[in-house]
Amino acid sequence: MSTAELTLEPTLGRFPAERRRGVATGYAILGALAFLAVWSAFATFVFEPYVLPPPWAVAAQMWDFVTSGLVLAQFWASLCNTMLGWILALMLGIPIGIAMGRVQDANAFFHVRV
Repeated sequence: MSTAELTLEPTLGRFPAERRRGVATGYAILGALAFLAVWSAFATFVFEPYVLPPPWAVAAQMWDFVTSGLVLAQFWASLCNTMLGWILALMLGIPIGIAMGRVQDANAFFHVRV
């Protein structure tokens, strides 16, 4: 191996991955900006504000929700509803599963439905 090959190998091994990461980040930012531009154009020229509000109006409203504490209250309510549904599913699913495993008639009854 020559000296030129030894000095280029480590650089070639690291540079493409770093460059790919930078290009991927650039594409992600470009995609987000394109999405905002299309949203703004449709909100301004195609739809009425009550149908499709512009992104800056949505951002302002979201900021108001965050600062007022409404987001936390709604998150907590959604979390409680989710946990309640999960507990009810456990209360129904575990006995049905045990019955399906122990009783052949229960397995025949629930197998198509479950």
